[in-house]
Amino acid sequence: FLPSAVVVASLLVLMTLKFALVVLWFMHLRFDSPIYKRLFVAGLALALSVFVIVLVTFGVFFRS
Repeated sequence: FLPSAVVVASLLVLMTLKFALVVLWFMHLRFDSPIYKRLFVAGLALALSVFVIVLVTFGVFFRS
């Protein structure tokens, strides 16, 4: 089986990809003003950083 850090990292990548696809396709963001793209990217960066901080706090990446 894969280590938990690899699983968590791959799930983070898939989460980011799904977010980008939903925002670009279903919300039609690719046709809107560039400021909306920046806002969504900033929101994604904030959510990812908070999520990674929580995972590091609980020691997900450092379990043996």
